[in-house]
Amino acid sequence: MTSGVLVLCGGVAGIQAALDLADAGIQVYLVERSPSIGGNMIRLDKTFPTNDCSSCILSPRLVEAGRHPRIKLLTNSDLVSLEGDPGAFTAMVRERPRYIDMNACVACGDCTIKCPVKVPSEFDEGLSKRKAVYIPFPPAVPLKYVIDPEVCLKITKDKCGLCEKACQAKAVNYDLQPVDHKLDVGAVVVATGYKQIDTSLRPEYGHGRFKNVVTGMELERLLNASGPTGGKVHRPSDGTVPKRIAFIHCALSRDERRGAAHCSRVCCMYLVKEAMVAKEHHNEIEATMIHMDLRAYGKNYDSYLDRAKDSGIAFIRGRAAEVLEDGEGGLVVISEDEDGVPHRTPADMVVLGVALEAPDGAAELSEILGLGLDERGFIATAPEDPSGLRTVKPGVFLAGCIQGPKDVPDSVTMGSAAAAAAATMMVANRVVIEPDEVPVTDPNEEPKVGVFVCHCGSNIAGVVDCPSVAETARNLPGVTHAEENIYTCSQDSQIAIAETIKREGINRVVIAACSPSTHEPLFQETLRDAGLDPALIDMANIRNQCSWAHAEEHEAATEKSKDLVRASVARALLLEPLGGGTEEVPAKALVVGGGIAGMVAAMNLAPHVDVVLIERAEELGGTVRKLATTFPSGMNGATQMDMIAGMVENAGVKVMTGTEILNIDGYVGNFKYTLRLPDGSETEDTTGIIILAIGSQPYEPVEGEFGRGGANVITNLELEKDLVDPPKGRSYAFIQCVGSRNDERGCSRYCCQATLQQARELAEAGNEVTVLYRDIRAYSATGEAAYRAARQAGVVYVKYDPEYPPEVLEGGKKVRFRETIVGKTIEKSVDQVVLVVGLRPPEGLQELRGQVRVPGDQEGFFLERHPKLGPVETNTEGIYLAGTCQAPMAASEASLGAAAAAMKALGPLGRGWVATETKVSEINPDTCIGCNLCVTLCPYHAIDKDANNKAQSNPALCEGCGLCAASCPTQSISVRHFRDGQLRAQLHALVGGGSE
Repeated sequence: MTSGVLVLCGGVAGIQAALDLADAGIQVYLVERSPSIGGNMIRLDKTFPTNDCSSCILSPRLVEAGRHPRIKLLTNSDLVSLEGDPGAFTAMVRERPRYIDMNACVACGDCTIKCPVKVPSEFDEGLSKRKAVYIPFPPAVPLKYVIDPEVCLKITKDKCGLCEKACQAKAVNYDLQPVDHKLDVGAVVVATGYKQIDTSLRPEYGHGRFKNVVTGMELERLLNASGPTGGKVHRPSDGTVPKRIAFIHCALSRDERRGAAHCSRVCCMYLVKEAMVAKEHHNEIEATMIHMDLRAYGKNYDSYLDRAKDSGIAFIRGRAAEVLEDGEGGLVVISEDEDGVPHRTPADMVVLGVALEAPDGAAELSEILGLGLDERGFIATAPEDPSGLRTVKPGVFLAGCIQGPKDVPDSVTMGSAAAAAAATMMVANRVVIEPDEVPVTDPNEEPKVGVFVCHCGSNIAGVVDCPSVAETARNLPGVTHAEENIYTCSQDSQIAIAETIKREGINRVVIAACSPSTHEPLFQETLRDAGLDPALIDMANIRNQCSWAHAEEHEAATEKSKDLVRASVARALLLEPLGGGTEEVPAKALVVGGGIAGMVAAMNLAPHVDVVLIERAEELGGTVRKLATTFPSGMNGATQMDMIAGMVENAGVKVMTGTEILNIDGYVGNFKYTLRLPDGSETEDTTGIIILAIGSQPYEPVEGEFGRGGANVITNLELEKDLVDPPKGRSYAFIQCVGSRNDERGCSRYCCQATLQQARELAEAGNEVTVLYRDIRAYSATGEAAYRAARQAGVVYVKYDPEYPPEVLEGGKKVRFRETIVGKTIEKSVDQVVLVVGLRPPEGLQELRGQVRVPGDQEGFFLERHPKLGPVETNTEGIYLAGTCQAPMAASEASLGAAAAAMKALGPLGRGWVATETKVSEINPDTCIGCNLCVTLCPYHAIDKDANNKAQSNPALCEGCGLCAASCPTQSISVRHFRDGQLRAQLHALVGGGSE
């Protein structure tokens, strides 16, 4: 009998797929080749565009995957074979011996202390050493040691054996053998990631010859607080801080001759991020970017780029030719800018944005799975699937960078989308998930506070004196236990904390670590495991508010940390158990919007639950329906949408076209909505969850903007009708970034690649085509190839400076522009000017935001829960985002986001329940005067009036924001977990008044 889904590799995409499937009640086998899950993301320092600590936001996911009851981890393991048919595969997985008994190992480290062998650390890119017996990185999951058989003296030469003698747990076992696991699985998700290309292919860049030429990943480890230099940017040659750093973009990317022909997609942004972070560490550093196109295509990426420029980072547009030593211990980067001016950029350190390629073993894995490789060496996707999700073998799906380079949110989205595809094959194998009971804690029991102070490697401990903070905590009233942890969020720390709570009789917990917004749920689960009500915790954010805010003021940061811990303890003493409950979620879903995103979301949900899809237009398909051809598939838009619409109908989705949504109210499990039907009548219904897929609208240039209003001036979307049967012998000028990349808007993402398609079609039909552009952001898997194909077809690309934008003359018969290479202004006669317009939030989004209680971002699109790890979720439980209502994107990306949203929705829909919020408002009817102020102010519509004209709160709607409590003139309202007495105690402790 089929028992689960096989997920290959535990990077961020694989972990996302595994967690989504497991949360939907599906058994997962997560197979990782290395000794720990975490992939490449765990090695990064910060993530753009928020500069969140990468380890800090990913580590809770690692722990969650490690202790999830429906995820079986098989690390240090390889797939040996896959046989059978979709829905009934048999996988053979071979677990290589760690030579450590995982059941006996307690990760004490005695073995590694005694080990005499030192080799370069793969995790630190060879910039530090590790032992033959080691843990890959401090918060590894599983946190168990492993022996490297290739360098261990006992295994290779039958000498030494010191680790075995040192291990008091008797966990070292040199006789362990490989173990084969036969797994019955219905589907496979391949998420094996990427590797960096061999830099020796470009010896002129000096990597491997000059010590101070490093790759971007090597700099990540230098910047990281847990890295070889403790977060200090030091030159490898002499350990000094470089005053000048040159960053070379596209090092072996977009390089047909000796490197990778494709764009590696992440390099532009991560190099800019590294420069900004390096300057945060050492403000005196002068950073210079040597780049071609700046591909800042993601949400808020352009504004991040602007921040970098404002910080003083220099940008030279051109391609680096060579790196030389200057004879005085420094380096010189030889390049030429777009005006043909040669540059010699002096530097103390050079950083290469190295191309990303398929990982080692991709060809072998492809053969085992019965797949193939594309021309770039990545696993090939099914030709009929432009999203890249499906392979040529039904039942085998791709996620993350094994399909091609991509950044974290796109990898996360694709992980969820792959999970959705796999889940459709596992409908009969989902198990019913019953809610866990909340442990009962006696509210009258004397409080005993345990304080756990996190070093976070040196992320906190590099600035804050953590032992001193812990010692201060030990002497606070009510504290019965205080200790330090290297990584409090790591798997072993979570287990140890639960054991300490039980052993010491602790009934209140204070965690002095990082942000509660990312980590509090993790620690609440640990309290639950220890038998405590999960509400009995307070977090002191000594990372963001102390070590980061006062990085150069160690003593002040330490004293502030003590103050925050003192305040948290004062509040913890007054915390009360809140219990818990559940809200039923019926197996009904509403999808709002019938474009490609809405249809894909509906199709992915239909095998599991009843789905209603509403669309205000008379037919499904949205904007894509209007396209002559879609990128990169080349299919006619209407044909493609008709095909998908047929699939939606066959899936059993209830489709309501010509229907408009009038109102949405309620909460997860009990949303109520009102529709206006095509005949003008209205109807009401309820649903468990809602997916918003209302799309976007194209920017409409104002009269006179780039010649708009002229007889020969049209937009790129208006051009589509001409491309059904392209004209011949005409001349076209495309002007890109119209309504995008200005003071109000960032990149609209789809435009460059859509223009590549349109321009090439016109050129191949015998037309003269000129594209006036700012940057060619052809970042997708096929984007760079499409760019080359367009140029080979005769399309002429001319870059323009936004300070000197093109002018459209004589109603679109002429275009005047400044040619940057020759430095002259050129006036060109054309038959048609095509304005390539950006995307804006759709009409009605603002009103809908208020109804579903989802805030907007700075451009007016819906705001996602987290830009990296929650791109299709919102802060309103039960509301999910699909497609361009969240941000501009291509149609293929919208379909992936839609599948991801469906998978996220399947969590509560599949369980049939959600845990209710316990931190909600309570109203005292005896003192309420019925003034109606709280009813008016509540942004969640959670308060109304009872029969006695008294205010009453609906806990299912309440989000615990506290606005009502702060505004009540009679102080009749309090918020559980944030009662006045608790907050006053915290404030008194902060200002030195103790906890009274």
